[in-house]
Amino acid sequence: LPQAATSAAPPSATETTVIEVDGMTCNSCVQSIEGRIGEMAGVCSIKVSLSEGKATVQHDASVMSAGALCEHIEDMGFDATLPQAATSAAPPSATETTVIEVDGMTCNSCVQSIEGRIGEMAGVCSIKVSLSEGKATVQHDASVMSAGALCEHIEDMGFDA
Repeated sequence: LPQAATSAAPPSATETTVIEVDGMTCNSCVQSIEGRIGEMAGVCSIKVSLSEGKATVQHDASVMSAGALCEHIEDMGFDATLPQAATSAAPPSATETTVIEVDGMTCNSCVQSIEGRIGEMAGVCSIKVSLSEGKATVQHDASVMSAGALCEHIEDMGFDA
């Protein structure tokens, strides 16, 4: 049975992605993530470590991208980010990190809304929004998405940026 689970994709198409997961408090969180993500198309295997706050996923990148894995984990109520070295949406020379002050957020739904919408935009490699600090940290390709445009998109969602 373990061999069947790891042969869902040809070895050449399978990659291993490590995702930082925040918000897990117990083994039930671990089992929930492993259960839901492990059943998704393109996912060969997943191992979540509560103590390290990480999920290691073997997946077929042509079916399930690393970014999509993060979004699915975030949809479960956890914060999921790719380590900077794993963000390959833009060449390192064109990628910059912008910190934006965001006013008007009242709850985690606001955070998820901003991360979800901005994270899907062209040129955005990753986004992490902190409700307590009132800021968004965005890694993006400045030649595709400028810092000013990021602010405008957040403001279009009804927040002050």
